[in-house]
Amino acid sequence: MQIIVMALKQESQGLIETLNFPVLYTGVGLTKASALLSAELLKSKPTCVINFGTAGSKKHSVGSLVECTKFVQRYPLDKNHYWAPKQPAIEITPVSELPKAICGSADFIETHLQNTEYDVMDMEAYALAFVCRLHQIPFFSFKYITDASDQNTVQDWTLHHSQAARMFLDEIKKIKPLFHGR
Repeated sequence: MQIIVMALKQESQGLIETLNFPVLYTGVGLTKASALLSAELLKSKPTCVINFGTAGSKKHSVGSLVECTKFVQRYPLDKNHYWAPKQPAIEITPVSELPKAICGSADFIETHLQNTEYDVMDMEAYALAFVCRLHQIPFFSFKYITDASDQNTVQDWTLHHSQAARMFLDEIKKIKPLFHGR
């Protein structure tokens, strides 16, 4: 059994539920995502986790769908005020023909890309990948780019997120056979 994990129902537009995959909505943020996914993995024991969500990017254009194949945890620009040690990157094998991306996750919105270690920014994927790695469950992640991670991020997300589910639905139908047996 596969499970689709998303932060918000708004990103689904009710379309993702038509795929006949269970859908887990975690809410926004690393802590919520890791706690709720951990509980779900223990309860339902899925064979793979497919993450779908929205993200900002300066590299990939608004309206594009990318497959994230590497995950890093982002830190505030002023590293003198952050106490946690840097976490290692998590890499996964791609399953689609979509453009590949490195996803940086954090509990804050970044409006200017200073770090070239990542080219897509979200608020959950690193935590989800980390939990799946701990439980030895295959993890796949797709992000719809809603904004350019600039001063208009929140307004652009509001304007573009409703288009995300249609693109994901089309892509998951193409690659769905890859998940049978997982």
